[in-house]
Amino acid sequence: MDQTIEKKTLKDKFFVWATKFANNRTIHIIANGFSRLLPITMIGTLVSLITIVDNYTNLLKNANLLQYVTLGDTMTNGIISIFLVAAMAYEMAKGIKKSPIAAILISLVCFFILTPMTSFTVKDSTVSAFTTTYLGSKGMFVGMVTALLATKLFAVFMDKGIKIKMPAEVPSAISESIASVFAFASVAFIFIIINGIFASTSFGSAHGFVYAILQKPLEGASDSIWTMLIIACLGELLWFFGIHGSNATSAITNTLYLPLSIANAQALAVGTSLPYILNSYFLVIWKCPTRHFIMAALLLWACKSKQLKAIGKLLLSQVSSVSLNR
Repeated sequence: MDQTIEKKTLKDKFFVWATKFANNRTIHIIANGFSRLLPITMIGTLVSLITIVDNYTNLLKNANLLQYVTLGDTMTNGIISIFLVAAMAYEMAKGIKKSPIAAILISLVCFFILTPMTSFTVKDSTVSAFTTTYLGSKGMFVGMVTALLATKLFAVFMDKGIKIKMPAEVPSAISESIASVFAFASVAFIFIIINGIFASTSFGSAHGFVYAILQKPLEGASDSIWTMLIIACLGELLWFFGIHGSNATSAITNTLYLPLSIANAQALAVGTSLPYILNSYFLVIWKCPTRHFIMAALLLWACKSKQLKAIGKLLLSQVSSVSLNR
């Protein structure tokens, strides 16, 4: 009897933890922010697929259009971190009930403050520009953190800082912009200091630090099939408690595996070998059929109802045929 009570207690404790995790505001913001990138990544992926099909590639080359088509990948996957900053800032602003456009603007300003520029010579003139090195998949982690932190700081300064009030006759767009000048300047100044601190280190920038210390080790961890299995099993366990496991763990899976998928798409676009086997597409392709197979097997062999057994048999045949076709 005591053991039964103890087991129920442990189950209840896990359910409470799982519910808090699934309902965590930051988790929702990160998950929703990554979800908003789907149309952009789809464009980049489709362009990459077109450029590797010989018939299409030859046709585009003959029409002198290949360079314009590949621009679709450069302007999507190649600068994906910019879109991620905007998406994360928007979701964060919605979560804390602040102006989304103001959050997006200050987050982009702070992201570019942290992103190093490269100087090069063009026709005897020195040009400074951002390269796509940290605007692509390598800058996604910094972009995510920057958007969340900059928007939060902006909200704090708007609530407790100095506001410049304008007369009622001034248009609302202008009035809101002027009212947020102090908050904008304060947040930007903080990120200028942060950039200066990182620039004085051997890493050279916040991007260099984060990629070397955090993102690269995370990519190494995500390159392990065991890491992917643990995360996938966690998601399935949450389903058992009535929580949408895929949504709850998407903040983790997208942070770990979406940059790897984008790196693969960029490699595909330029005709080099794909660097990562395990990525977000791999996880989706193999997790869903496995889940459906187990559910169908349970219906077929564990249920006593003839109707459910029939449904399980039908599902099992469908899942098996889809898996074989893949």
